[in-house]
Amino acid sequence: MKIDHSTRKQDELLSFVIKDNIMQEVFNMIDNHKITVEQHHIDYMENEWKKGYASNRRNCDSLLLEYDLIYKGLVTKPTHIAHDFIQNSFKIDLKEIGKWHNINKLSWMTSCVSAGNVTHYLTYRTKGRDKTRLYRCGDKVTIEAIEIREAREYLKRANRSQYSGHYITPLPMYKS
Repeated sequence: MKIDHSTRKQDELLSFVIKDNIMQEVFNMIDNHKITVEQHHIDYMENEWKKGYASNRRNCDSLLLEYDLIYKGLVTKPTHIAHDFIQNSFKIDLKEIGKWHNINKLSWMTSCVSAGNVTHYLTYRTKGRDKTRLYRCGDKVTIEAIEIREAREYLKRANRSQYSGHYITPLPMYKS
């Protein structure tokens, strides 16, 4: 059977364009997302802390965005602990970062990608967050999306840290 390579290339290009459009749609949904912290947000983060998987309670405050998106019905709940939500079959893991994305468990992240439990990473920063304390009712934050990438592509950029673990330098996208 002879394969029409021009049709295959057109299909590949179309697939790329569709994926890029979905990634931009997710990016735009999160970029400039505003949250006013309410009691149900605090309750969710407290309950997650009680589960015992976070190293400290403040880390659970990073769950604010994923919870808010799910609570407002903007995304679908995760089906695995490795991703934070699902959008158009993309299993997206959110990463709140500072200057870099510091990674302590690169092998675990890689295995989650290989198993199909994470398809994309989206990095962001939270404007208005006082990281010296836990969130309180009435706090107002705005999310600044940095980048969204296919997971394999994103993890290929990991560099060994001079301290411990690895880090990835963000590559801002979709902003003019």
